[in-house]
Amino acid sequence: MPSSPSPPHPSSDNNRKISPLVTTTHAFISAFVSNRSSSEILDTYFAPDAEIHEHGPEGARERLPFLAKTFRGRCSSSSSSLPPLKVGEQEEGETLDDYYRLLEQ
Repeated sequence: MPSSPSPPHPSSDNNRKISPLVTTTHAFISAFVSNRSSSEILDTYFAPDAEIHEHGPEGARERLPFLAKTFRGRCSSSSSSLPPLKVGEQEEGETLDDYYRLLEQ
């Protein structure tokens, strides 16, 4: 029985192109694990006009109020101290700062 051909070995050029993506992804995940503040994570890894849209089952929206919502841009800098956003206070079109406050609850 003939064996299937093995996939091509990635060239060193491909490794150099992938490396910044892998490095940044690792740093982003490490930021969460090390409990960096949401403002610091947003300042470091998101563009000012970034957008997040969460998808999920309709039945989970009561427990997870960020589902089926779009969050755009920033409302603060890392030096701001924002009050917590309460579940149920969120409206469509809130900012990424609001998204992270909801996640932290």
